[in-house]
Amino acid sequence: MTNELTNLTRFRREEQLVFLNSGQVPGIQSVDFGNELNAVPVSFIGLNYVNLAPNGPQESRVKVERLVIDGTDHFQPFTGNSGFNLYVIKDKADPQDNYGVTSGYIVGYTTKCSLGQIPRTEIDIVGFGNVGRIPSGESNETSGQFLIIPSTTTSYNLKIPGPGSVSLSLNNDLTLNRLLSYDVSMSIDRKAIYALGDRYPISVQMNYPIDVNIGFSYELADYSGYTTRNFPGNPKTGNFKLDIKDFTTDEVIQNFRFTGVQLVSESYSTDTDSNVSINARYRVLLVR
Repeated sequence: MTNELTNLTRFRREEQLVFLNSGQVPGIQSVDFGNELNAVPVSFIGLNYVNLAPNGPQESRVKVERLVIDGTDHFQPFTGNSGFNLYVIKDKADPQDNYGVTSGYIVGYTTKCSLGQIPRTEIDIVGFGNVGRIPSGESNETSGQFLIIPSTTTSYNLKIPGPGSVSLSLNNDLTLNRLLSYDVSMSIDRKAIYALGDRYPISVQMNYPIDVNIGFSYELADYSGYTTRNFPGNPKTGNFKLDIKDFTTDEVIQNFRFTGVQLVSESYSTDTDSNVSINARYRVLLVR
């Protein structure tokens, strides 16, 4: 009796290579593509069926999750004004066998970690170009990238954080006995400018301010809580510093610096089964 399951074809995870422009990105955990066609029904007298026509820009949404494991933050350079192409490729020798998005822009960027985890980054992307199977003739840019991809070499120079590899400080005014978790997120508003006769935007602008939220939880050694009545006349502000290091070499592989962050929420917790802990959240709005 033939096992029909062995005859099924499928894409395995090891056959999915993720490229940002022409460079491969290691540590990818997931990539999700979503596309809304924005169609509206069109009918008129004398027609016995209904057509669907475009009604609005054809924009896509992509979410990427990856582990911080190679010492390079591949997506952080694109949190500014630069766009990019993203491809999920089955075989480097044939980059056209892909599922991708062109003219992608980052609208959300989060890095986070909790005890027992490897730090990870989550990236939310809006695509103003094409999505799906991207042909080499899509543009001169994609053609050039598809020419480079087959000649790239795969090298996994892993630099993995471990216990004690995370250093967090805020004005050096608190002593962290044990950091339990952290998250840093940036919300980046984008506005696409369209013109009549063009399917693609003629420009993509970044709307300021950029909203940065920082949260962390830790067990206390010494701390003086913030008095709520001090707000807003005397808000608690500081300079935030986060370093993530390779556990073998102590090399910094990811870091964040924000000045003028302001406390927006704080919780103090104690009970008979655990140590005293603080959950704090800070916020800063970045302008030009």
